[in-house]
Amino acid sequence: MIESSIDNIHILYPDGSSTVFDSSELRSRLARSLAEANLDDLAVADDLALAVEFSLRSALRESGIRHVSASELDQAVAKSLEDAGFALVAEKFLAFTPEAAGTHKLNNNELAHFFSCALLLDESESFLLGEKVKTALLKLGMEKCSRTLALELAKEFRTLAAEELLRKKHLSASGSRKVLLPAVGSLIGKLDEKEQHFFTQGAIHLSGNSTLFPSVRVEISLEKLLEISGMKLTNDFPVTELVLAPLLGACASAVDAIYEEMCKAVPEGKLPLVITFTDMAVFVEKYFLAGKGEGAVEKCSRSLGVFFKGMLKNLPFRIRYGK
Repeated sequence: MIESSIDNIHILYPDGSSTVFDSSELRSRLARSLAEANLDDLAVADDLALAVEFSLRSALRESGIRHVSASELDQAVAKSLEDAGFALVAEKFLAFTPEAAGTHKLNNNELAHFFSCALLLDESESFLLGEKVKTALLKLGMEKCSRTLALELAKEFRTLAAEELLRKKHLSASGSRKVLLPAVGSLIGKLDEKEQHFFTQGAIHLSGNSTLFPSVRVEISLEKLLEISGMKLTNDFPVTELVLAPLLGACASAVDAIYEEMCKAVPEGKLPLVITFTDMAVFVEKYFLAGKGEGAVEKCSRSLGVFFKGMLKNLPFRIRYGK
């Protein structure tokens, strides 16, 4: 997923360097920790990576703070693992230590460019940080410094923001709470007859809630959706999003309805919505892309997903394509 720089969250390492947070990298690290603990439950890695990303992006929206300490983030992840009964996995997870950066001499005029590259900052941020570090160096009577010293000074100027984020407890182990929701059958029973039809006929499935990532998880089968609608599609003419608009619109209304019913059952009145199209690639290849080239399936799948997203009242936190 490509995101604009304004949405990026930077993870600060002990040497002052940083990288953009990537939930897929965190998921891989968690999966490796599970394997080292002789466990292969990848759902744990997936749920916790989602929970961390959701917490960070929620903090970004609420406070605008885009920096978080790597060590504090690791401790929050480890605590969530321990609270969920995975103490050995938490131990393996914390065993990894990021490598420190090298050193070389920088003059004051190189600082902004250096921070832009080393810390993945945009031009305005790197300039402001460069000016702060430059001022600090001049007070010390220095016109040049090592890369390590520059990063240490930068770390000091950025740590306050990261500490403020942690003080607000945005990275508390949110996964340790269990959201108790009514039985799926009782929730579906509150929908109108047309909306219930999608669930009872298997086109939409409500997945179980997770302790690590409390959320509303909806799985949609496009083939089943097509089957219960009675609509006939063939490869004799191009199929577009507009052809499917009435069917997808009704499906989106059903997803909105079940989401709102589930959110009524939690104190906060809101949960992240995760939608999975279980057979998107097969459906798109069958009806949209006969004979098309490499990459066309993924591109068209995402286009159809965006089209469906625009029909929802409640914007999803994540849309997935395939289990």
